[in-house]
Amino acid sequence: MCAHCEGSRTEMRIDILRFTLAAGQPIGSVVVLPWQGIPAPFGGLPGDAVLHFDLEPHPEFEVDALTLIRDFVIDRRTAESGGAVWTKLLGRDAAVWVPARTAEEDIIVLPRQGLYALDGSRGDIALRVTFDARKQRR
Repeated sequence: MCAHCEGSRTEMRIDILRFTLAAGQPIGSVVVLPWQGIPAPFGGLPGDAVLHFDLEPHPEFEVDALTLIRDFVIDRRTAESGGAVWTKLLGRDAAVWVPARTAEEDIIVLPRQGLYALDGSRGDIALRVTFDARKQRR
């Protein structure tokens, strides 16, 4: 009897598979890699490798389909009078225009700045307005 397979006629090994995942792959999608799975016992053919894709929670954004949602902290003066506020979005500096008379919990939408779909279209970024209590006391 073989010391490696203990008579099963199969041997476990780790292979590195390289493949391209399409941009905009939907959350929860499944990719099947034919003949890349575990071989059947006693020298049978390998099955398929089935990969399930999901998103880990992002520290900054919530995800709703292709839309990225996050809190956007501003001071009350800017909310009342309106104006540009600089913030970090997806690792880069961005100026966001805050309309006059913006209320807490209002949503400021940045069109076509979110996740990509398979057809090349793009979701939005939705900024949920909250007020910075430290800036209110000045």
